[in-house]
Amino acid sequence: MTEVRRIGLESLENPGNLMQSRFWGLAKKATGRTPCSFKVYRKDRQDNLLLFLQAVGVKHSFAYAPWAPSFFVEEGERGTFLEELSHALKGELPRNCICIRYDLPWSSPYSREDRLPPDHIRELRMNFGTRDRNLRKAPTDIQPVDTRIIDLTKDGDRLLAEMKPKTRYNIRLSRRRGIRVKDAPFHRLPEWYRMYLETAERNGIYRHGYGNFEGLLRTKNEYNLPNTDVHLLIAEKDGVPLAGMILAIHGDTATYLYGASGSGKRNLMPTYQLQWEAIRIARQERCKWYDLFGIPPNGDVAHPMHGLYRFKVGFGGVTFHRQGCWDYPLDAVRYHRFSGEEAAAPGYHTG
Repeated sequence: MTEVRRIGLESLENPGNLMQSRFWGLAKKATGRTPCSFKVYRKDRQDNLLLFLQAVGVKHSFAYAPWAPSFFVEEGERGTFLEELSHALKGELPRNCICIRYDLPWSSPYSREDRLPPDHIRELRMNFGTRDRNLRKAPTDIQPVDTRIIDLTKDGDRLLAEMKPKTRYNIRLSRRRGIRVKDAPFHRLPEWYRMYLETAERNGIYRHGYGNFEGLLRTKNEYNLPNTDVHLLIAEKDGVPLAGMILAIHGDTATYLYGASGSGKRNLMPTYQLQWEAIRIARQERCKWYDLFGIPPNGDVAHPMHGLYRFKVGFGGVTFHRQGCWDYPLDAVRYHRFSGEEAAAPGYHTG
């Protein structure tokens, strides 16, 4: 039996999960999202749950839980747990809520397979043992499903040794060619955002509005919460910005949350020096893990983001496959329409 109790955002603590933290709730609230936080009780365990109500048209909404539930659940019990949790949450959500979307942080049961089975096969497996057989694979994954994790407990020489030779070469090359990375003040965000728009246009990826990033940095400045830090890093040559990233640090994990690069002077390899400086900062802040936050599922050269795969895998680490977004519809008719429109949306989504 799973039960929930509503709690205030100020009571939310998830020291190992950035997107289930008080900081993330405040940052998204600054952009107009409506956060709802709960205490979840299951068997002899309890955890926090943060979700956001997001508008669907004028009259409806859906509830989105990023990287949640946080605590580990055995693969064979996941469907029944999500069903119980959804039933418990239903009475706490607005009547116009179409579905609850869980962006699951758990390891995919298909991690060792070359490709994912069709959605209807995945749904059969997820719904095994459930009463309503109501869980649906979402038509899109919001946060990156596949990522690369680097173990930062190793010393710097070991980290370099485990990189691809070309990556090590490019890190040193960018330094020799005068690339310098600055931990920039937040008033330089517009410079970064111009490069971000250029990157999104070049790669055909989903573009977040400026307020999404401004909310992150403003929340960092206004609240200065313990256990969380945000860095705006800009790689430049002679004062001209060439690449940048937003690096988020929460607990023992640093996350390459958002990246951007201009189209000019790419032969100077600014993104390599940028990543190496981010790793250095993460180790300085005593992080154990560096999450490169999103790669294609494998090294398929036909994938439109294969270049990103080669770049990130070059820094070493291990690949981790999450289970992605799963929906529990609360209004079957409107959910069918909502999911169909979402599936037809253009662009390659990276989170």
